[in-house]
Amino acid sequence: MMNTPDIGPSPFGSDKKAPESPKPLMDKIDRALVERPTFSFRLKLTLGFFLLFFLSMAIIIGSMIAINRIQKKLHFSQTSERFLFEIEQTRRWEKNYFLYGTNLTDAAQGADNAKILLAPNINAFKTFSPRHTDKIVYNLNKYQDLIQELISLDRRGAYDLNRKQEIETALRKHLS
Repeated sequence: MMNTPDIGPSPFGSDKKAPESPKPLMDKIDRALVERPTFSFRLKLTLGFFLLFFLSMAIIIGSMIAINRIQKKLHFSQTSERFLFEIEQTRRWEKNYFLYGTNLTDAAQGADNAKILLAPNINAFKTFSPRHTDKIVYNLNKYQDLIQELISLDRRGAYDLNRKQEIETALRKHLS
């Protein structure tokens, strides 16, 4: 046995008890640990799988939403491209008419094709640009009216050069 030096009075005071020995304290802690609710390994594994499942589902749903948005934008882009191609062709045929006197019916058909492309997709156009869509529809309708007026002037054989120049100026204004 070791001799311990006397270090003076107890720091706990004379009227207080010394703290419990570590053994009963450890027994209390062990008992509390044993009595607490525990998660079994099987439960932890099941909860882990459910967490992974829900995380995977969230990623899949997010991916589907993103792909759907991309598809809508791609469809809009392709429709816009086809619409602009029809307008370019129409303008080319219109130019041929004013330069060479040919392709006026082709210009009218091109304007009709552009309107046919635009009609079922008008909501997509309005989603991306509502202000411009109304202007596009107005100008396309006005352009078709002017082309029809040119066709009727041409069929009648009435060659009013001033009116033809007015229509040409208006056509440039409405589909440029």
